[in-house]
Amino acid sequence: MLRGQRGSLHRLRDEAPLEIDEPTLKVVTLLFAPNPELFPTLSSCAGYDATWVDKLARGVRRHLRGAEVICLVDREYDFQEPVKAVPMLRPDLGYFAFIEAFRPDLGIERGLFAQLDTIVTGSLADIASLDCDLAMPRDPYFPGKLTDSVMLFGRERADALWQSYWSHPDELAKRYRIAKWARPDGYPSEFYWIRDQVGQMLTYLDDVLPGQVVSYKRSCLSGVDDQLPDGQLEPTREELDAWMKRHPTIVPANARMVVFGGLPHPNQITASPGSEALIRHWR
Repeated sequence: MLRGQRGSLHRLRDEAPLEIDEPTLKVVTLLFAPNPELFPTLSSCAGYDATWVDKLARGVRRHLRGAEVICLVDREYDFQEPVKAVPMLRPDLGYFAFIEAFRPDLGIERGLFAQLDTIVTGSLADIASLDCDLAMPRDPYFPGKLTDSVMLFGRERADALWQSYWSHPDELAKRYRIAKWARPDGYPSEFYWIRDQVGQMLTYLDDVLPGQVVSYKRSCLSGVDDQLPDGQLEPTREELDAWMKRHPTIVPANARMVVFGGLPHPNQITASPGSEALIRHWR
């Protein structure tokens, strides 16, 4: 359910925020050095730096008036945008650091977590207006499950998740691992833990706001997945590069946030017809 649902406001101007009354929301992200001992190559090769935070902050500012941007960091960074930098508690736990978005000391009553490889392409008013305690997108490859590239949350639910995590973070980081193709014991990741904790007790953004949070590979590179051999879940980097060169990149008209979830990252989009329309938002 929406509190004061508004229509699409698709803007690209930097000079002024939206001149409408927006719901109060804090947007939180993280920036930290991708230690190859803690992250698979798809993250450690991404080239995340302070400019990625600035781009996310500008996208938020263009499309949600008055939103505060908080960035959890492992060291000092030189941000050009008005970003509140907060030291991380446990940068040594890999992707589990994402759970720090729920920290009570951040003072977030209503928050929107977004990973750095997120491009804001339209008004966030509808997302910010959702009256729910936790909302996430569906996994683009497994629609019956969630993905945590974007998380809208309220304080009560965030406190419950934080307490469950913070009572034994090291144990969870040892138990929940991903990317075991890269090394036998994999890498610590919050992803499956979040799925276990949340189950079906959440709002799927795809259901209440269809088409507003979309996958780059599934929605902007329309058709690439149809070309995969049976049993192959995602295209390889080589297949993506070839597809981007031959086919237009699409920015769906209703999209507000484009999430990537691995390779390629926004800085690796191959120039092709239509790609400039997406990259214009990531600046």
